[in-house]
Amino acid sequence: MPTHENPLGICTYGTLPLRAEPAHRSEMTNQLLLGDIYSIVEEQRDWCRIITQHDGYTAWLNRSQVRPLDATQYPTPLTEPIQHVALDVLRTIIAPNRRLIVPLGSTLPYYDAQKRSFELDGQSYRYMGKVRTICKPKLEMTNVTDKPENTLFRRQILQFAKKYLSTPYLWGGRSPWGIDCSGFTQVGAKLCGVALYRDAYQQAEQGTLVDDLNQAQTGDLAFFSPDKHTQRITHVGIIAEKRQIIHASGEVRIDIIDNNGILNAQTQQYSHYLRIIRQLI
Repeated sequence: MPTHENPLGICTYGTLPLRAEPAHRSEMTNQLLLGDIYSIVEEQRDWCRIITQHDGYTAWLNRSQVRPLDATQYPTPLTEPIQHVALDVLRTIIAPNRRLIVPLGSTLPYYDAQKRSFELDGQSYRYMGKVRTICKPKLEMTNVTDKPENTLFRRQILQFAKKYLSTPYLWGGRSPWGIDCSGFTQVGAKLCGVALYRDAYQQAEQGTLVDDLNQAQTGDLAFFSPDKHTQRITHVGIIAEKRQIIHASGEVRIDIIDNNGILNAQTQQYSHYLRIIRQLI
């Protein structure tokens, strides 16, 4: 995990690709969304190796896209316990010297609800879309409780997840332009104030284990392997009503889930095989 000695940066674009290796031809393993903060832990020619603050993910970012957290432009820490998150799927906004696209799930620094604006990279942006105020999510989760807000969480995570319906699958993606299965669950949970790690196998260690599908509830995460013969977790989705699951496979879609796995609603064949279920709250 990053230390305070490492310089910090912030994503000032709608999305930025993160690479497995310091090269443009290297696979994209993750994305930054607007307002994501990271630590710079290594520099190598045109690339910087970074660690994302929200989930501890390590990857390479092109140096031309690195924006340091300059104290003159960001006078107070952006690590406060309160965050403001964009709820519109996509919104284009214009400042005096720049046009900016804000995707769903972006974090809006120094958001002012009265002025409906936020500050980024020395400029003020007027944002007229919907914004949600949340406590900054923490990766360390407590045990599940029966608090009334759990019902709200279950309703909201599905509400936010459905905003991504028909979004194409993109390996490493976390935005409405393209998203992968664990990026989909991660951003959906963020919008509800819950922090998840980046990859499906990591998310499968969070929350509380559910014994079987009969005990699962709306908003729980289900984890899958690609075939009947392996326990390796490679896929995740959000359980919905009426034994349905919403997940990113080809596109963000709704299919049937049973004790075997995901039954594709169109082909009537199993695409993924159920391994475990987790409650997040």
